[in-house]
Amino acid sequence: MIEQLKALTPKILPPGCDFFDQQKEAIRAEGSIDIVAGPGSGKTTVPIAKCGLLLNKIAKSDKGICLITHTNVAVDEIRTGLAKMGMNDIEYPNFIGTIQEFFNNFFAKKAFHMILGEKNFRVLDDKEYQEKFSELFD
Repeated sequence: MIEQLKALTPKILPPGCDFFDQQKEAIRAEGSIDIVAGPGSGKTTVPIAKCGLLLNKIAKSDKGICLITHTNVAVDEIRTGLAKMGMNDIEYPNFIGTIQEFFNNFFAKKAFHMILGEKNFRVLDDKEYQEKFSELFD
């Protein structure tokens, strides 16, 4: 794993930079991890590196990874970092998204179909919801 990390580091870090020991420890950790740190400390870059290594490791298997974050900004940053490593189309069985997306994809949609059958539905984003609300109630 050390050699793989050395190979991907220049793709996601500025020239001449390397991960700190604590960051490397988090990248090498097995299982789930929580990263708590201040702004600019690599809270998003570390999962990008770990995710890249894991995606390479499971590339030809039926296993997947699940990376959940709190913001769409972090999701976009993670996807951009993975794209720098040549990983552009990350699909099922992998999941990279917010906790809300995870809940909607794996719980809410299934529950809706269990209750209402095969009726079609669509989740509206905030802007669409406000427009529909105003249209109906103004």
